[in-house]
Amino acid sequence: MKAKEFDLNENQVIDIFNFRKVMRQENVSVSECFNPDLENLSKNSEETNELKASISQLGILQPIILAKTEFTENHKLFNWEIISGTKRHFVCRELNIKNIFSIKIDKIISKDEIKKLKLYESYINYKIPSDLITPKVLWLSTGIQEVYISQRSDNLTKDAKICSELTGIPFSLVKQTIKYAIDSKIVEKYKNSSPIEKI
Repeated sequence: MKAKEFDLNENQVIDIFNFRKVMRQENVSVSECFNPDLENLSKNSEETNELKASISQLGILQPIILAKTEFTENHKLFNWEIISGTKRHFVCRELNIKNIFSIKIDKIISKDEIKKLKLYESYINYKIPSDLITPKVLWLSTGIQEVYISQRSDNLTKDAKICSELTGIPFSLVKQTIKYAIDSKIVEKYKNSSPIEKI
């Protein structure tokens, strides 16, 4: 299998990590999903004939992506809006398949977030290469920030160990991440650190 190529910048990696925090995979009823392309697909159903044959034989191989949106909040008939996978959903309706495998974004997302999610769909289920996971990415998208701010003491090593234990992120990466936050003046420097403790 050809390796996945990642053409992402630092902020895009942060976006993907933050989306992953609120995602969960599960089957969902086809009827509770709003399909924004339903009318167009109904008029041009021949476009989905090949997909229909595949789903009939193999089922859904790639989950659709769902989210809460302004539309679903205002239309109680639907619990989810389809962000990606409208053709797969349409075919399931046509084949009278009741449930469909999905990735749910369990929060209300904006139009801007919908655009981002569509852009990042192909990256969602892939492991992000380590060279793209910078201290900034770790600080803004993994929970280190929250743990550090709530647990901070006057001892860097102690704080980094606690953050590592609670987040599961290696100690050395946590320490680099805290250094990023201090160097960027996001958090204050340690005032009473010994020379060993200074970053």
